[in-house]
Amino acid sequence: MSNLSQINPDDSSPVVAPELSNIANSVAFELMLESLFLSELLQEMWFARAQVVDVLHSPVDAFGYDLVLQSGGVTRHVQLKTKRADSKTAKYKLSTLLYNQPAACVIVLEWKQPVGATRLDLEYRWFGGGAHQRIPDLGERLAKHTKGDSTGLKKEKPLHREIALGKFSRVATMSELTSLLFG
Repeated sequence: MSNLSQINPDDSSPVVAPELSNIANSVAFELMLESLFLSELLQEMWFARAQVVDVLHSPVDAFGYDLVLQSGGVTRHVQLKTKRADSKTAKYKLSTLLYNQPAACVIVLEWKQPVGATRLDLEYRWFGGGAHQRIPDLGERLAKHTKGDSTGLKKEKPLHREIALGKFSRVATMSELTSLLFG
């Protein structure tokens, strides 16, 4: 039975939405983080650099990137990763298909919700080369599937490498991030 069918139309008290879980609603939460990131990026490019960014979304996770960003003659294939600021996440699985793109990069969106706030704060980490350079070497450490097979074995993912969070550079501002992305 849905919550709507339990609402009494004669009751004038406000309806309070249940608390959402970023785990149970992971797709919606990640879309919100991506939208927040794009809002900050597009505002920085528009107001600080007077540039427009073309944004393309990859509807399938088949080529290693989530977004294609293009501005000022630079095209970036971007894989986004997310991390709660206080989480213990220490490594990420990156697709070797990023090597197929001329200037791919990975951006970690570290998020936190200050106490009492109704908005998230983002910080960034960067793994990539210059505006016209290929992504740096991903190393040889093969990533493994998160879940095991029927025997519990976690099989290797031959097209993914495991990269330590320490290989990502902290980025202090969106201005700095736009310089890394577009020069």
